[in-house]
Amino acid sequence: TGHGESIMRTCLGSRILYRSEVGTALAEAAGYELEAMRTRVSGHGGVIAVKADGSWVVDFTTERMAWAAVMGAPATFQSGSRLEPVDDGYMLVGIDEPPLQI
Repeated sequence: TGHGESIMRTCLGSRILYRSEVGTALAEAAGYELEAMRTRVSGHGGVIAVKADGSWVVDFTTERMAWAAVMGAPATFQSGSRLEPVDDGYMLVGIDEPPLQI
């Protein structure tokens, strides 16, 4: 029960994937489906969605969500996130707000 049940009941991941495959931007698809989940089943949750081309998004409707992403090259982000070097790339770590790429 709880947040995971809402995510499963609405098939959140597959709905985000479908929207992104028919041309909706990944961030827009994630936001739309999270809001649809809240409306349909009064559920809250979060996602880290990744496409085959390497694009990704973090979005959530819960009060807090910790997240991390590893990438090959540094990027510029605006948020409370932290960029740390790891092996052959970088790890972006954040909590409480999704990253905004600038």
